[in-house]
Amino acid sequence: LVVAAGVTSGPGWAASDALIADLVPEERREGAYASMRVVYNLALVCGPAFAGLVIAAAGWTGFLVVDAALGALAAAAAALLLPAGVRTTGRGTAPVTAALRDRPFAVFLASSVLAWIVYVGYESALPIVATTAYGVPPATWGLLLAVNPLLVTLCQLRLTRAVAVRSPQLKLAVALPTMGLSFLAFEASTSVATILLVVVV
Repeated sequence: LVVAAGVTSGPGWAASDALIADLVPEERREGAYASMRVVYNLALVCGPAFAGLVIAAAGWTGFLVVDAALGALAAAAAALLLPAGVRTTGRGTAPVTAALRDRPFAVFLASSVLAWIVYVGYESALPIVATTAYGVPPATWGLLLAVNPLLVTLCQLRLTRAVAVRSPQLKLAVALPTMGLSFLAFEASTSVATILLVVVV
């Protein structure tokens, strides 16, 4: 169900990524994506604590009401505040048709599906395995989970600036295998230190 939900939510994530490409000039795009990653990870640091407070105060029903209200507020803000895009061409080419003809994009799309499998392993499978098979207490896992978004919040923009001179292809070719292959560390050890290493990578 988690994998299915991830696949079906893909168009929403793609739309938010496309929104940045549409609104930000090309020379500022990499920094804009880095900024959004910081925002997402800051939400991962603060969101669970806020959700816990809402559940403690108002129960799950209250949490769902607050969640729906925040979503509606975000949608209203987007409708009112987002400017017109910078990439409207009026050429009439259907986006799907254009995308399928773009071979580099098709390769990128296929690689993003493989990358999603790694993300599912990290975000969904690892917490279950760590707390059931590796003997990590749930509270310890919660602390381990907070390390990654904290590092992203503190270091993402600095790292993006540091590697700005490198090509996007090189960065993807190095980053994605590094992320996925880090799971091989569990073949050697399943200790808390190893889990922390994978989270940091």
